[in-house]
Amino acid sequence: MDATSLERGSYVAGPFKIVHHTTEGSTAAGAFETYRKRHDIPHFTVDDKFIYQHLDTEVAATALAHPSGTVETNRHSAVQFELVGFAGKPKNKASLANVGRLCRWIESTHGVPPAWPNGFPDPPVNGQDPSTTTAINRTG
Repeated sequence: MDATSLERGSYVAGPFKIVHHTTEGSTAAGAFETYRKRHDIPHFTVDDKFIYQHLDTEVAATALAHPSGTVETNRHSAVQFELVGFAGKPKNKASLANVGRLCRWIESTHGVPPAWPNGFPDPPVNGQDPSTTTAINRTG
């Protein structure tokens, strides 16, 4: 995927953190099309077969929304990935194994502790993502 036309830049603050998202779709190809349309891009997309890297983790991604007047989360050392699937539904075991591989790499590369200091994500509510207003962040 060509990301050269997308806005991105250097990080402005740390420490590094991992930000988990779901694509809210069933294929990586569908996610890629959404990225092209919205001009938002994560560092990685993960499915049951591959970990696709779209950006070097040394540059800020543009996957997180930040309405005017809010904190610019994209540039606060957030390594972001999208897991192919739906927030409120069970995840493919092979996809989760790839998520684990990616998280271990990010942890070792950027010094992110293998912990959830803000607590584990909340479970789905009535099959829906309980955190519709905020992303699930793993911060160190």
